[in-house]
Amino acid sequence: MRVSHSGVFGVLVVAAAHWRLSTTVMPIAKTACFFSHENRSQLQKEQYSLQDIRILHDLGYDVTIATSFSEIPWGCDLYFSWWASGSILPLIKARLSGKPIIVVAGGNDSMFYRDSLSGIPSGYLAAPWYKKLAARLSLRFATVVLVVSRFMLDDACTLGARAPIVVPNSVDTSAFRPSDAHRSHVTTIFNLYDHVVSIKRGEVFLRSVPIVLKTFRDQKFVIIGDKGNAYHRLQALASSLGVQASVDFVGSMQNADVVGWLQRSKIYVQISDTETFGMELCDSGRRQPQRCHSGIGRQPCRLRRPQ
Repeated sequence: MRVSHSGVFGVLVVAAAHWRLSTTVMPIAKTACFFSHENRSQLQKEQYSLQDIRILHDLGYDVTIATSFSEIPWGCDLYFSWWASGSILPLIKARLSGKPIIVVAGGNDSMFYRDSLSGIPSGYLAAPWYKKLAARLSLRFATVVLVVSRFMLDDACTLGARAPIVVPNSVDTSAFRPSDAHRSHVTTIFNLYDHVVSIKRGEVFLRSVPIVLKTFRDQKFVIIGDKGNAYHRLQALASSLGVQASVDFVGSMQNADVVGWLQRSKIYVQISDTETFGMELCDSGRRQPQRCHSGIGRQPCRLRRPQ
């Protein structure tokens, strides 16, 4: 599960996308292709992909999941694709088939992004020319472009998106809901790979632990995520800070298990000032909570006990 995260598109997208596509989609669409240029097993862990696939099914589509060009069917009634640059692949088949495509510009490959601490360019600015071209073509020729935050709007438009729709990430509120479990730890979620740790501010999280322990000496901290190439470095950092006994690197786990950890957490932490999903939380948090009439909700931080 990606930090908060949720999964894009929710009930709002359904309404918005169907309205925008009403002139091009057949009255009763039957087939859809969900595309993300990621490892297939990883898609089964990410709430943003799980929820989108679920919504497509709930709308009555027979959904094909594709992660490569060869897996993308021709002639689907609807194509739905995550990430701007990778969306060039389903865009080709959608356009040649004369079918609509929804592109989710959810990452910094759709932004003129520099790390706020180091100033190092990332995302679109650091991409090779062919990925920049792919992102621009995908945003320009998609039937509908979704962005996860107002934070992304200006850059997405500059890169070619026409009237993009802001749709905050969502979660399955039937699973991710409060419980009466005892709350004991402070939790964050990110995969322990160097490029992820940087944008999710993993080191900042660890360096904050001794500050908290000065006041709350028995507090425990949990980091959920794949133990990738940054795992041993972060372990060493925890040891050098003298907090190794207070920090538990629990590794990756199934979504059903993540729910339990979050229900037992005092606080969920996501440190991010420029990363797109983190800014989506800040953007959403500035607004009043919305009432949802569906199994797809807004944000984990928005969940309330059922009345």
